[in-house]
Amino acid sequence: MSASTEAVALLSESPVLVAPALLQALDLSPHPVPAWITDEAVRDSIRDGLIDIPDDLLRGPS
Repeated sequence: MSASTEAVALLSESPVLVAPALLQALDLSPHPVPAWITDEAVRDSIRDGLIDIPDDLLRGPS
């Protein structure tokens, strides 16, 4: 297989899924805003990544 054939083979494969937590940690995806936060300024700050909500507060009750 030549180099160009290998590149085409690599590009034609289905995309790799990256863990959502990794994308969020790298600020490459929107930050989830819990429904219980009603102050719009705080919600905007969370969306912008200025306020970090701990994971245990984002999960529903177990």
